[in-house]
Amino acid sequence: MTEKKKFGKKMMKVLITLYINYEVHREDGPAIIWYYSNGIIEREYYFLNGKVHRETDVAEIWYDDTGKIEYEAHWLNGITLSKTEFENKLIGKKIKLLQFVTTNNG
Repeated sequence: MTEKKKFGKKMMKVLITLYINYEVHREDGPAIIWYYSNGIIEREYYFLNGKVHRETDVAEIWYDDTGKIEYEAHWLNGITLSKTEFENKLIGKKIKLLQFVTTNNG
């Protein structure tokens, strides 16, 4: 579903894919995108099952009106993490997956 709304000088375009329980959910890109009136993206948010979430990169990104990134945040299952915490969790998942594959193909 795509919506366009005007808020003063800002134009907001929101892309939302709804989950069965009407939770914000999109697996193939940002679930919410805000645009400046000049058409440049202002903010992007990645959601999974109603929670801000992205396992491959930052899940919340803010841009200035020229498109330069101003702010980034890592989120997993609705919890914000520092970059180090995020990377450590991903490394832990990769090790567990590798152990599983090694054990089951052994």
